[in-house]
Amino acid sequence: CVMRKIPCCRLSISFTGADDRESVNTSVGETITLQCRNTSVINVTQVNWFKITNSTSETIIAYQVVRNLTYKWNNSQRFVLLRSPQELYSLQIQNVQLSDSGTYKCTLIAPNLCITNSYLVNVQGKCFLFSNF
Repeated sequence: CVMRKIPCCRLSISFTGADDRESVNTSVGETITLQCRNTSVINVTQVNWFKITNSTSETIIAYQVVRNLTYKWNNSQRFVLLRSPQELYSLQIQNVQLSDSGTYKCTLIAPNLCITNSYLVNVQGKCFLFSNF
């Protein structure tokens, strides 16, 4: 399979910007679900999920709606794209690791329109109490 670069759009609408990302707090080993909301767009052609670390964007999952094809760049089974009839394209991260902390963005691409949702994921390590008893 060859993934082609598709120009995103001529018009861009953003529901959340970098300054108003939705925060998600979780712990190592948990499962989280980040929703890519499509409240106004019909005919979505592609969905992309990115992780942004130190100003570098890494594609995690891309989904071509019309072909029902999902591409994973990191080959990790922990990252799963969940699709629902209500046009939700959620990213589920299973067995969350400390390295999963960061900013996640999804982009819904439709003819002449893009919608972006952003999340700031904070992963905390598990606490253990030690006792001499």
